[in-house]
Amino acid sequence: VLPTLVGRHGELLLREFLRRWLNHNELVKRLSRFFAYLERFYVVRGKAQTLISTGQDIFINVVYEKVKDQVIFSVLSMIHEEREGSLIDGGLLKNILDFYVSMGTRRENFYEQEFEEPMLRSTAAYYAKKAGHWILTCSFSDYINKANGCMRRGGEGSQILSRPQQTEVPTGFIFLPLPSFCSPCVFFGRCPLVHHELFLVYAREMEEKKLSDPLASELVHVEFRVW
Repeated sequence: VLPTLVGRHGELLLREFLRRWLNHNELVKRLSRFFAYLERFYVVRGKAQTLISTGQDIFINVVYEKVKDQVIFSVLSMIHEEREGSLIDGGLLKNILDFYVSMGTRRENFYEQEFEEPMLRSTAAYYAKKAGHWILTCSFSDYINKANGCMRRGGEGSQILSRPQQTEVPTGFIFLPLPSFCSPCVFFGRCPLVHHELFLVYAREMEEKKLSDPLASELVHVEFRVW
C-alpha cells in the first residue's frame, strides 16, 4: 500500500489514499467474519480491542503516519484553491474529511490534531494575508465589501467542511465583539478566526479609513457567516 502513495501529491494522492483506506476496511471486515466467535466471546469477555479496530490501527500506524504530512498539505491546498475561486472535487474533500471524523470517534483528539488545528492555522494565515493587503490598497467601503464576501463564501464552504453533526445552522446565535465601524449584526459558526482577522486586527485603521470614505454611510449592514 505505502509504495503506491509515496511520490504522489494533490488530488492524486488523496484519491489513492482514500481508495486504499476503503479497500483496507473492506478487507478487515471480511476477515473478521472468520473470527466471529472470538469477536463475540473472547473480545467481549477479555475487554480486548475489536478486530476491526485493530485493523484500522494497523493502517494508521503503518500507512497514514508515513504520509500524513502530504495528505493534510493536499487537503489544505484544495481548500485554498476553492477560496481562490477554482473548482475542486468537493466529494473527494468530503470523503477525506469523513476519514478524519471516523478515526476521531475512536482516537482521542485525532480529528482536532490531525485536521482541525492545521486547517484553522491555514485559515487564519490566509485571511490575515488578505486583510493585510486590502488595508493598504482599499477604501473603507471596498474593504468591507471584500471582507463580507469572504464571510459569505466561508458560510458556503462550511457545507463541505463541517462535521456531519454540525452541517445544520445552529439555532442559537453567538454575539461577538465588533469594531465600532460595523453595525450590530449576528455571527454564527464554529470558528471566529475569519471574523477576527478581517474585522478586529485592523479595527483602528478601518476607523481612520471610514472618516475619509464618502460611501461609508451607505454601509448599513454587514453580514457575518464563517466556517
